[in-house]
Amino acid sequence: MILVLGPNLAVDRVLAVPGFEAGRVFRTGQTRVVAGGKGANVARALKALGGQPHLVGLVAGWTGSFIRESLRQEGIVATAVEVEGLSRTCTLLVDPDTGQATVVNEEGELAISPARMALLEETLDPLISRARVVVCSGSLPPALPPDFYARVIDRARRHGALTVLDTSARALREGITARPHLIKPNRTELVQLLHGLDPRYDSLDPGREPALDTGPAGGEAVLAEAARALVSRGIEAVVVSMGAAGALAVTSDGAWLARAPAVRVVNPIGAGDSMVAALAEGLASGQPLPEILRRAVAAGSADVTTFGPGVIDREEVERLAAAVEPMPLAASGGHLA
Repeated sequence: MILVLGPNLAVDRVLAVPGFEAGRVFRTGQTRVVAGGKGANVARALKALGGQPHLVGLVAGWTGSFIRESLRQEGIVATAVEVEGLSRTCTLLVDPDTGQATVVNEEGELAISPARMALLEETLDPLISRARVVVCSGSLPPALPPDFYARVIDRARRHGALTVLDTSARALREGITARPHLIKPNRTELVQLLHGLDPRYDSLDPGREPALDTGPAGGEAVLAEAARALVSRGIEAVVVSMGAAGALAVTSDGAWLARAPAVRVVNPIGAGDSMVAALAEGLASGQPLPEILRRAVAAGSADVTTFGPGVIDREEVERLAAAVEPMPLAASGGHLA
């Protein structure tokens, strides 16, 4: 069993709006309204890959009731802990002509009493003890402490489970103190994490995606050097997602680059979540990291060809995986700029 902890569940409204731009009136074409949030997307993709996910998250109010029912209809095994307030609604505007997406994420209005917090902890304990892999996915609602993922990762390690952390900002910074087995930042999240954490990267602007001082080794090798700064802090594997360029994986044993196959982009939102699902599945089955990376890039590529986040087809993932070839990367003396 793979436990997916995605506390900040949401109602996802995905709207197809050809030619979308701000300040105009549009009529939508295709519409999809489902349980969302990164944790739900990961569980959805894991189920499609043949995995056995168990999703745990927080829900509140009428939107929370919708989330529960949506997950049930999809056949996603989930434990939704009811709290006070109202679960958030996230709106995704997708231009089917360009493949570009605009996302408006609500913060939500969750309030967790001490009794509900205790219930959440009691819910997690037996699931963590049975899990082969524990995935901590998505942002933390303000009602949860910023070290919540770190505490879960500590507990999972004590039970012998592998852990995957995919979050951002303070939750990511706090989470890595517990030394998760694998983290999956994108390029921007990598910069934000290194800024103030490693003196070599203090000059970076954490508010923008990095330009690369490529040098003779190439930009990906420079990113790998930055990921090694995190591996040296006790994280066993860092997988950096790079959008259409693919992804790279770094451990103390080496680094590998996997280019994404060319596909038609319908909706890029959720590709990272499908990558996380494939990473977790690969860890659970004991695959070597290059093979895990291959399937993760294929899963992300399959996701962008569909309208719904986390919606992938297993046969399509296998077809795309055949076109992905992880390549070893040599160490580089370059740096992010």
